[in-house]
Amino acid sequence: MELPAVWITARATIDLDRQVIVGIVNVTPDSFSDGGQLPTVDAALARAEVLLAGGATV
Repeated sequence: MELPAVWITARATIDLDRQVIVGIVNVTPDSFSDGGQLPTVDAALARAEVLLAGGATV
């Protein structure tokens, strides 16, 4: 059985034939990775913009 070359989601189509960069915005205050550095919605959105500018596609 051949697997599909794309995933179709509600918001995007993801081509499985190419690599992607996943950006993670963790907003939990007890996060082990960032220690709650994103306490507001504005801070989380700013981090997302940085990730997108850096090449994140997911």
